[in-house]
Formats: sequence, C-alpha cells, structure tokens
Amino acid sequence: MTTHICVAPSDIVQCLSAPSTSSDATGQRFLRLPHPRTSDYRIQLHLDAFADVTPLDVPSLFLVSDQPSSSSSKTASPTILEVQSISPDASRSWFTDDDQVLGDGKLLVFTPVDPLFLLLPIMSAVAPANKAQFRPLEDIFEDAAEKLPKTSIEQYPDPVSSEDILFLGRLDCVVKAMKRLCEVKEITEDITVYRFSQPNLLSELQAKVTRLSDPTAYSTFRSLERGLAKDGLGTETGEEKEDLRKVARTKGACETLSQYLSSEVYEALLASYDFAILDAHLKALSAADEAAAAVITNKKENADDDAAKSKAKGAKKGGKNGGASRGVQQLAKANVQGMAKLSSFFTKKDKAPA
Repeated sequence: MTTHICVAPSDIVQCLSAPSTSSDATGQRFLRLPHPRTSDYRIQLHLDAFADVTPLDVPSLFLVSDQPSSSSSKTASPTILEVQSISPDASRSWFTDDDQVLGDGKLLVFTPVDPLFLLLPIMSAVAPANKAQFRPLEDIFEDAAEKLPKTSIEQYPDPVSSEDILFLGRLDCVVKAMKRLCEVKEITEDITVYRFSQPNLLSELQAKVTRLSDPTAYSTFRSLERGLAKDGLGTETGEEKEDLRKVARTKGACETLSQYLSSEVYEALLASYDFAILDAHLKALSAADEAAAAVITNKKENADDDAAKSKAKGAKKGGKNGGASRGVQQLAKANVQGMAKLSSFFTKKDKAPA
C-alpha cells in the first residue's frame, strides 16, 4: 500500500483512520469530477458544427467522508474535500515517526469544499435548450453522467467517472446544495423538480463574499492583508480610507472565490459590485508610481549628461593631456631647461683618447 503525507482537518483524519463498520456505508470514497474553475464544457459539444472541436474537462480528485454531524450525534453527515497535491521543485523525501523513508516527497492537502461549486459544471453541462424547464434530480445527474465523461476520456488517463457523478447526486449535502442553487418545485411528496437559477447563484456567492470580506475573517489571510498593504490600504493608513479598504476586501474576496468559478461566473460576480472608487485609487496609485519612476530616470539621465559634459570640458581644457592624471599634468608644467634627458643615461659612452 502506498503511503502519503497529508494535511487534513482533525475530524477527517479520525474518520480516515477508523475502520469501516459497514460495506454499504458511504465511508470514504474518492470521486473524480470536473473542477468548477477549469471545467470548460460547452453545449456546443452536441452541435454538428462543433463535432470535431470537443472542449475537455480537467478532472480533479475529491474525497467524500462520513463524519458525525455533531459531537453528540452518531449520525453521519457526508463532507466533500478537494484533494490537492503539492510537489516540491526538487527531489524530496519524508522521514516518518516509525523510522521509514518515503521516497515520494509530495504533500496531499484535503480542503473542505462547498458542494455548490461542484454542481456548477454539472448544471452547465445539462442546461436545457428551454431555460424554463424543471427536471427531477435523477434526470439531471443521469444526463451529466452521460455527457461529462466524453469531454475528458480522450486526453486524460483518469477521466471524469459516470459512477462518481451518479454517486455525487445521491449525497444529502449535494441535494441541499441543489435547493440553494436552483428554483425548486415539489410536484408530489416523492417528486421534486429543479431549475438552475442565476440569481440564486449570485446570492449564494455574494453571501460568501460578505463573510470572507469581514475585517476579522479577512485578517486571518496574510496574503490578502499583504495585498491591501501593496495597494496602499494597510491598517496604518487610518480611518480615512476605511471605505476604500471595505471595497478592496470585497474585491479580494471575489478573487479568492474565483479559484472555484468559471470565468463567466466570476465576471458576473464582479459585475454585481461597484468598484469605481477602488479602480480610481489604483489608477492614481499607478500614475504616481510611473511619475516617481520617471523622476528617477530623469535624474539618472541628467547625472550621466553632467558627467559627460564635465569630461568633455576637462579634455578640451587640458588638450592632449586632458585625459592624463593630475600628477602627470603637473610634471608636464615643470621647468626641465638644463636637465639631461632620461635617455642620455642609457647611451654608450665614448672612450677617452689614449
């Protein structure tokens, strides 16, 4: 069995370590699904004009793990985690507590993810021509299980799995996410139909942005705080820029969520906010930086010009000795009248007459 080093929530680690008591339980299962950001599925796949141009999904790995819904509850509540592999730039190894050496130095990180994000590529893939159409949950996932694997099977050795998509649709957390994402109608006690709702999606995303952009929550992310400081909106700027900081935190929260959104959804989320004052601030900041850089460049150019002029002036004043050192120039001015030349000491002397 292959061993890996991983980082995961403590309760997930306990679930992974505990033996499964039932073969029918969800337990822990890895799913290969389209990632909501890198997925590029288009309905054009089913048009004759695009039969030879099939956009491909980049499949990602997710872990479904049962864990108690509360510390006092014995019932299991499925949690979905994204599995990310962090590989070192150079060869690395791990030394474990039991005196083993793992030659594979990569690190696996398990991050909880909202099932709503995983539904976005699925709902995009099965979007009906009639936008007003309501469909049962089973029909939506069966349709997705048929269409999505075709977009990745040719390029990737581990394509999106039809079984994994069907399994995803049976999870309680996914059903609850569908009710947040879609308009819902209960036809009977046993039949519920769904229709994707763009306003519902934006409302859910805006709620996430509100929670993430809260000053207390935002300050826990050092990279986001450094981004504010880089844009001249650090906490040291005082209360006069609090309105700007609030807008900047909102923009930063949107950028963080973009890691799980397609470009179209991300652009729609940005369009739902007004970043005019932030854009004006960043534009002024960029202009000030350019002006400061221009001043430094001009000073350097002027200094170079002054040095060149000074050198030319010295050469003109000193004539051919203009490039000589100061000591040589002073020796050139010395009075050498009556002095023997240096070369005279090296000439052959004439013999005296006998």
